[in-house]
Amino acid sequence: MPRARTDADERRDAAGFDLLVLTVANDVQRRYAERMLGFRRRLGALPAGLETRVVADPGGRRVGSGGSTLLCMADLAKRRSLHGRRVVILHSGGDARRLPSWSAFGKIWVPLGRHGTGIGPMNVPALFDLVLAELSTLALPAEGGVVVASGDAALRLTGERIALDGRDATVVAFPAGPARAARHGVFVVDRRGRVRRTLQKPTRAQLAEAGALDARGQALVDGGIFCFPPAACTALLRGARPMLAAIRRGALALDLYQELAEAMASEATRSGYLARFAGGDGDRTRHSFLARFFDAAHRVRLCTAPLSAGSFLHLGSTRELIERLASREPERVFPERLGPAHAGLKPHEPRITHDPDMPSGCFVSHVRVRGGICTLAHGIDDDCKTDAAHGGTLCGRPLSGLPARTGRTARAIWGRNPHTLWHARIHPVDREGNRQQVRWMMDGSNAPAGWKRARTVSFADLTRLADPELAAHEDLLDHHLPRLARAPLDRARASAGREALAADAASRARERTLALSAVGDAIAADLSLPPEVRRFGVRRDQAVWASAPVRIDLAGGWSDTPPLCIEHGGCVVNVAVKLGGTLPVQAMVRVTDEPTVSVHSVDAGRTGRYASVRELLAHDDPARWDALPKAAIVLSGLVPRDPGASLRRHLERAGGGLAVTLFSAVPRGSGLGTSSILGATLLAALARAAGRAASRDRIAASAALLEQMIRTRGGWQDQVGGLWGGFKRCSTHAGRRQVPAVSPIAVPDRLAESLRARTLLVFSGQRRMARGILETVVLRYLRGEPAVLAARDRLVEGAEAMAVALRAGDADAFVRRLDEYRRLKATVDPASVSDDLTRLVAWLGSGVESWSPAGAGGGGFLYVVFRTPAAARAAAARLARRPPTPLARAFPFEPDDDGLRLAVL
Repeated sequence: MPRARTDADERRDAAGFDLLVLTVANDVQRRYAERMLGFRRRLGALPAGLETRVVADPGGRRVGSGGSTLLCMADLAKRRSLHGRRVVILHSGGDARRLPSWSAFGKIWVPLGRHGTGIGPMNVPALFDLVLAELSTLALPAEGGVVVASGDAALRLTGERIALDGRDATVVAFPAGPARAARHGVFVVDRRGRVRRTLQKPTRAQLAEAGALDARGQALVDGGIFCFPPAACTALLRGARPMLAAIRRGALALDLYQELAEAMASEATRSGYLARFAGGDGDRTRHSFLARFFDAAHRVRLCTAPLSAGSFLHLGSTRELIERLASREPERVFPERLGPAHAGLKPHEPRITHDPDMPSGCFVSHVRVRGGICTLAHGIDDDCKTDAAHGGTLCGRPLSGLPARTGRTARAIWGRNPHTLWHARIHPVDREGNRQQVRWMMDGSNAPAGWKRARTVSFADLTRLADPELAAHEDLLDHHLPRLARAPLDRARASAGREALAADAASRARERTLALSAVGDAIAADLSLPPEVRRFGVRRDQAVWASAPVRIDLAGGWSDTPPLCIEHGGCVVNVAVKLGGTLPVQAMVRVTDEPTVSVHSVDAGRTGRYASVRELLAHDDPARWDALPKAAIVLSGLVPRDPGASLRRHLERAGGGLAVTLFSAVPRGSGLGTSSILGATLLAALARAAGRAASRDRIAASAALLEQMIRTRGGWQDQVGGLWGGFKRCSTHAGRRQVPAVSPIAVPDRLAESLRARTLLVFSGQRRMARGILETVVLRYLRGEPAVLAARDRLVEGAEAMAVALRAGDADAFVRRLDEYRRLKATVDPASVSDDLTRLVAWLGSGVESWSPAGAGGGGFLYVVFRTPAAARAAAARLARRPPTPLARAFPFEPDDDGLRLAVL
């Protein structure tokens, strides 16, 4: 049987890092990144507890990945954050001149298309999300350390065993043949994996000469991920101290994968290093800086952490991006890393689409700038770095032809800058982002008059002029939360995300309602309503009486809640119980002489009489006492569903009026599933009154639909818990039609007697409404919050393990699983295990061994297991004598083996 998780397990499995430092090229990218990180935090898409900082290169001057790494380390040292903290420095990829449509804000934010759970709501991860997810699988040693990685590439780490021992610097590498190695950096290592030399884009001959090929003819390729323990960081900073000021001024640039890596290689020599990187004797300052740096860094051992494979996603150019979006190869997509694609969903990328009127090989995009929208056009193979005199192109045509095609001078197009596509001021700005203004760039014609009148900017200008705040908001909504989603759960995800980002309460309420209504649509899609009843199935002098137990939730709750169960299936374990020896939930339906509908609630002391269909259709406010019975009557088909139909005429034809009586001997907001079980019990009675022999499966499915009709948003475990008796495991497969398979659990007598003697069912005195809790959890799931997604899998695992423990009669395992379940409930909804409940359990005394809310939590009943029967009796007596709150008390309870009872009297 799987081991129950402990508090230590929870701490160890927290976010992979304590601090993320994201480096960017300039201030525009910094502001955009801060906004995107803020959105992710509000959407719950960042690991809990992860602190974030965004650092721009000083003055927008590029200092290289090595220079930026050293500046970040120096700042961490100044803040005393090098020891005991797990830090990741993620370099976002510079100004991205080979991917110019994302150069303004950074290619780390390129959306990758929907293949799994990325930034939650619409399953459209950006490259950032994929890279961070992979890096977060690294287990840094207890003393902390600094992981440094490139943000323009993602290396699959899931399933790999990477040893980070805390003594040596480590670089992740993967095996590749000579052809692939020729496009990357390569490490030459000794038998123990220590780096001897570094090679950059070596030929096959160079690989062989350096001894870089193993027996299979493969080399170790630089994976772009370094891990520096605190001691290594200190050593690097000791050598870098004299040159930090020059780096901050932008006067010195260093490359992590060249200057820093080679300095740590065991066979590197001082003279060879300086000859390779110091530019000869011409630059004495650089020579002096690097000499001192080499002396310090060379004392750091750099070892490789080889991967078993090299699944590697690199977005270095527009062509690579398009190939990635079109690819279904596992190593390009990483589907299992981001989570299974949702049922029925198709890959989705709203920003990159095919336009039949656009010439092949061209790319059009838009960037929000101050004062309008800039429309960008270029070819997918255009090189922004090659100047016009040496073959630079625009959409595959020579840049040198721009003056003739635009009627502008070269000076007007490029100013004093190099004559490259990067600096060409040809991209028009207007209010709407009119694509017609750039068609001439693609079809080879001359610029139209509208383009000539427009303000035009270059890719380089956009690094200053782009509006990062507005662009971030629009990009998030366009890519991740589209309004035009068709499938119900797509709409639900979009609205759930918008709810988290809404600036005012009214907008949040509107989006919340839209999201939850869409979930209801998904549930109702495959459920057929029973036909309207033409003649009642019982006589006027008969009464249909239905009664049922309540349930105690023991494991797996929340996995039964739509849309979690629709997309993944669910598994729960619960037990049906009587209270005080009686079935606490009852419903009676009678046919009366008067052709009206009446509902009487014994426990609420309320009676309602309804003379029109329209009155019965007003059932969508769960706060009203009669919402549930009215919705059940409509759902049963005993009355018309057309608001314009005559209720009186229908009832006269059917055989008379309807009188419904409800009784629940349980405090409102109990957490025992009472509302759902009452709904199921009433539906069973109404079905019999209609002359239908409805199965328990059908009643359970109708009860789930009833929950949506009255907007309480519940799952299926409550009604199943009362319809079927005893201890049971209930499970469903993924799909919109949820039909729970119910497997009774035969609990050995010894465990059953132990639980009877050692458990109390304690009412906390606090009433909570499941609707609010359910809505919060559903919205968190729809937004793809990692904590909820991870907890879902563990909830199902816990339910399976709880079933095993009960069947085996293992009391210790039962207690451990119940404890684990309480912690998982708190992960999914922190309010479920409130301070008030924790204080109540403490008041019960040290004899408590384990406990959990009997339902969703936040109040209601607690299921408490004591260490001994005597401790349970003492706590019960104390509750009876001096309750901590006026309503707190213990309820006598016992398992009920039969579940729903139905009789016609």
